[in-house]
Amino acid sequence: MKKIKLKKRVFIISLILIISFIGIECNSTEREKVTIRLVSSPMGTGAYFLAFKLADIINKKHPWIKIEAVEGMGSAANLQMLMKDPKTKKNTIFNSTNLSYSFALQALPPFTKRYKEVMGTNLQIAFGQYNMLCPFITLDPKIRSINNLVGKRVVMASKGMAAGYINQYILERHGLWDKVKPQYMDYKPSADALRDGLVDAVVCMVTVEKPGEYSVIGAFTELLATKDVYLVHGGDPKYMLEVEKEKGVEVIPVNLVGKFDGREIPQPTTTFYQGVAWVVDETMDEEIVYEITKMLYQHVEEIRAVHPSMKAMTPKDLANVSKEENFHKGSKKFFKEIGIKIGFQGM
Repeated sequence: MKKIKLKKRVFIISLILIISFIGIECNSTEREKVTIRLVSSPMGTGAYFLAFKLADIINKKHPWIKIEAVEGMGSAANLQMLMKDPKTKKNTIFNSTNLSYSFALQALPPFTKRYKEVMGTNLQIAFGQYNMLCPFITLDPKIRSINNLVGKRVVMASKGMAAGYINQYILERHGLWDKVKPQYMDYKPSADALRDGLVDAVVCMVTVEKPGEYSVIGAFTELLATKDVYLVHGGDPKYMLEVEKEKGVEVIPVNLVGKFDGREIPQPTTTFYQGVAWVVDETMDEEIVYEITKMLYQHVEEIRAVHPSMKAMTPKDLANVSKEENFHKGSKKFFKEIGIKIGFQGM
């Protein structure tokens, strides 16, 4: 009788071990390895630093996600690339902004068709990066406001970028657009052109380190370290609000008060908010978006340390862009688990 009981126990234990082993095997193979592309903005931007550092972290530490970081062309150009190649929508995360995101949804220039009309699905936010402002900067102390840009050579960022379009719309509202000499180039070449006296003013990307303290993205750090750079007053905020009403894009006026690159801002300076965001198609696997958002959150400090311009990025800013309903369900799931409020809460 004892032998039977012993055999029965051995059988049960063996069965449990077999089931456990099978379970372990199933868990270890239930997700095949996948490769996800992270398409950044041009070299020198915060998005570029984030993409390549995050790829390095995930490729070393994640069991089944591999990241391929790719230098992209900018917020709007990245989305245009996606819309021209719909088959990439399930395996690519693109750097963009809340403004370019809105442009793509509404078919505002440079987009000629709505995202959903082309793709058949919705575009969503995976996570944010940090808050940015988009003023003009100059080396000429006589250029104090956009009214002083008449007859000047002005770089509106790369062709098709949202910051350039919004500044164009603001200049139009002031009756100045046909009185400036617009040019288009990436941030680093525009910084070099300003340094060399080839242009008079450029659109700059300014990050908000904390209230009252502003710095520039990496493409402009050398310029500010070697030259006296001045912010250009963006004019009456009412014109920015008129742009918002006319175009249907959220244009949030901001008054810069405090220190710019460690120096006191000597005059009233207005510009507008832009949230750096990473976007995905709604069809991207929920678990993939969840896992990448989680890895980013867990390693924010490592990514912040890559470049001084990344100091503006904080964990809460990963969800501090656009409206909650615009976020992908994978990232929303993660943010809710850790208790971060989703949606733009201000700077």
